[in-house]
Amino acid sequence: MLSNLPLVDHLPLFVDKEGGIVTQFDMSCVEKIGLVKFDFLGLKTLTLLHDCVKLIQMTQGVKVDLGHLPLDDKKTYQLLCNGNTTGVFQLESTGIREMTVKIRPNCFEDLVAILALYRPGPLDSRMAEEYIKRKNGREKNKYLHPLSEPILKDTYGVIVYQEQVMQIAQVLGCYSMGGADILRRAMGKKDPEEMAAQRERFVEGLDQLRQQLRDLDTRHVGGDRPEIAVRLGVPGVDVAGTAFEPEENHGLTARLAVAGGLGSCPQNVRQRQTGDARQAGLEKPPSRADLNQIAAGRLQQRPPPSGEVLR
Repeated sequence: MLSNLPLVDHLPLFVDKEGGIVTQFDMSCVEKIGLVKFDFLGLKTLTLLHDCVKLIQMTQGVKVDLGHLPLDDKKTYQLLCNGNTTGVFQLESTGIREMTVKIRPNCFEDLVAILALYRPGPLDSRMAEEYIKRKNGREKNKYLHPLSEPILKDTYGVIVYQEQVMQIAQVLGCYSMGGADILRRAMGKKDPEEMAAQRERFVEGLDQLRQQLRDLDTRHVGGDRPEIAVRLGVPGVDVAGTAFEPEENHGLTARLAVAGGLGSCPQNVRQRQTGDARQAGLEKPPSRADLNQIAAGRLQQRPPPSGEVLR
């Protein structure tokens, strides 16, 4: 908790069994009184990686810079595809190991997607299964609407991240960036009343887009305007609250996974140099080129990063 005054001036505190100081207000109440809450996670994996770097330098004379690891090392991805992930952060449980073998990651973005998909929401809603089939070419990519293709192309038409929900809300629902973040927050908080209001707001945005384009072709979504909202997860609070994860959160975790994979085969590092960084007013139904141009215009300003809005 952050405050410009001693915390006892704002809220009651107590000492837990481990001797830590804890607030007696829950998260919602803390926000309402104007305090800022941050979550800090301690990872033993970071200490393990640090020790591995020291051992590699001592035994093989190779200096590894964890801040500039190559993200496209083929041997590392082969190790992950084979399921040899014991000791690799977040990828060593039986379930996620099986998913990794099925997806067969060959780029950094695949690792980010694996970490986001291996959660109750995507697994229960079969999103993970759809992603696996499309990634391996067993199922054709499908999109809510041609306007959503630039947003979902990298995830094969499957909505995986909260950032994608926000961008779709901007493009299809005519949301502002601030409004899209309110939608994201409502989904994360699983607020039924707010989700019902957002569903109505989203459908109104589709009407606005229809008027703007003169003809919103709903054949691409297999139904009417509310169907787009349904498939986005807007009215389904349970799915919406758990199905979409912030991409940026899993990007950091994926970097640790790559580091763990490289640490499992340090000979890869020796063979490489580190530091390889990787509209409106149409008189007829819009063509694919028209739709892509409109989507590009709407996405010029990307939505703010996922996370709580600091007040």
